[in-house]
Amino acid sequence: MLLARVEQLQSRSVPPAPLPPMSPERADGLMSQARQLEETGDVLAAIAALKRAAAAPSRSGAALSECGRLQRQRGEREEALTTFKHSLHHIEDPTRIAWVYAQMGQLYFSMREDEEATYYFRRAASLDGRYEHLLERTASVATPELHSLDTAEIELTTLQ
Repeated sequence: MLLARVEQLQSRSVPPAPLPPMSPERADGLMSQARQLEETGDVLAAIAALKRAAAAPSRSGAALSECGRLQRQRGEREEALTTFKHSLHHIEDPTRIAWVYAQMGQLYFSMREDEEATYYFRRAASLDGRYEHLLERTASVATPELHSLDTAEIELTTLQ
């Protein structure tokens, strides 16, 4: 009886209308807030703001790639990889795509997944020659100390 009543009510219910996409201006505000939060050391709040900003279709690629950068900075490798991969579906700028590939390559490199690292470093270098030096580093992966290099030592060109 109760199940029949629930099914009857469900058949009458109308699903809520989807929320409209976030405006680019609101997303820009959230991204600015995320930068300020990062500067003050509140990286978790910055990540949350960037995830909200990603709801704006025109800003989702930039918001997600920055979110991935912060996750990577926090050592959240798997989360960062997932976020970077998701960001690639929303980015059209080859320079930013190359930057994301380089970030992904660095993550795989730090996880000692050298084939994946080389794959993404190659993709980055094919789009932007500034990343060719990363391929040189992975060419000598037989040296174990390379894997322990701090992120700052393997220079990745940053986007402004």
